[in-house]
Amino acid sequence: MYVYLQPQGGLNDILSVIETTLIYCMKHKRKLLLDTVNTTYRINFIDYFSFQHSGIIEDINEIIKICDNDNNISIYPECSKDNMLNILNGKIKFVDNNFEMYYNNTILSLPNEKRNETIIIFSSYAKFFGFKLFKKLHLNINIKKIAKERYEKIPKPYLCIQVRNTDYKCDYIKLYNENIKLIHKYKNIYVASDDENVINFFKSNNLGLNIFNFTTFNNSNNNSNSNENIYKNLHSNDSIDSNTKILDLMSDIYIISMSDKLLSNSKGQFITLVRNCYADKNNIIKQFN
Repeated sequence: MYVYLQPQGGLNDILSVIETTLIYCMKHKRKLLLDTVNTTYRINFIDYFSFQHSGIIEDINEIIKICDNDNNISIYPECSKDNMLNILNGKIKFVDNNFEMYYNNTILSLPNEKRNETIIIFSSYAKFFGFKLFKKLHLNINIKKIAKERYEKIPKPYLCIQVRNTDYKCDYIKLYNENIKLIHKYKNIYVASDDENVINFFKSNNLGLNIFNFTTFNNSNNNSNSNENIYKNLHSNDSIDSNTKILDLMSDIYIISMSDKLLSNSKGQFITLVRNCYADKNNIIKQFN
């Protein structure tokens, strides 16, 4: 028996929802079928990550085989086996209504009562911070290689300034003005941001700072006055390919964590995740080695 999960949102959301679902699965003696192909990053999870947990199936191809080979599959909320396969191949998509996910006008929550169906369908955003599960995340060799190569390009020591400025806004000019003395103590600064305008601000000639950043930006997001683009966070930006998103994201987490000082006034759950990573450098070093 299984719980099929489509975790919504960015990395913290994904990890948080996986943890919630795994706890449910262990309680109800089910296996977790993890599908991130049909969610924000559009990746087969096993190609980049693994939890090495016997209760999680992370390969979309194995999930398809499970659903295709069993003629007696039953599903909650009620739908046919063929619909399950259409969900897996992306022909059927869940509906997001104010951060609640629906299928056929039914909310996709985990039932409190015991269910006898073969598969329970669940999809959700984060309920809490995902750092606990992040520490258990095993990374593929290419993520570790790229992250460390980028890290080595930054002269040491360096300050990291983290600015989220798309779906959540951060007053990065105020952040600079309130921390001028600290910022200018460092010759080298890594600016981790989802907004290229932030990078350009810290690179401007009047600041005289040695700025580093390895993030891939979509050119259409360059205009900060565009209402259409200003709220477009990087993980939901379809103009950037999934592999690039993951490599940029994990490199940022590694470089932020390894910095000598982290400075941010950002909002949202991602900054909490990376603050925890920064505070737990020893674990980050192990994960990326």
